[in-house]
Amino acid sequence: MEKNIEKFLSALSEAAQPLVYRSETDAPVTVFTVDSTSDEETTDTIGTLAGGAVPLSSQDAAQLIERLTSKMDYFVERQIKMAEQYAKLFDLLRTNLSDLKLYRAGSVNVQIFVVGRFDERTVAGIRTNAVET
Repeated sequence: MEKNIEKFLSALSEAAQPLVYRSETDAPVTVFTVDSTSDEETTDTIGTLAGGAVPLSSQDAAQLIERLTSKMDYFVERQIKMAEQYAKLFDLLRTNLSDLKLYRAGSVNVQIFVVGRFDERTVAGIRTNAVET
């Protein structure tokens, strides 16, 4: 069965729409896709999307996913709902993308990208911003 990028991006956009990434500022979570055939090309493209912000680093996305989807005993209803919405978003990413990576660009105003390979020529994912002082 051939994967359909349009269906995936539509479902991903719907899942991301209500989400806000909380840091010292709140930022929306948006969806993106780019053409890329190699990890090196993907890193270069993320650097371009980040406007050349440095430092640019990549790592496995598991730690971020765990932090955003965990439900703590002290959470109020709104926080529980947000964790559940992030879980739905990351389930879509894990199901449809391979080799999920987290890219971080910048040091105080940080751009965050969670990226994976959709097919041999396309990467897709989500992006947001954080302020970390």
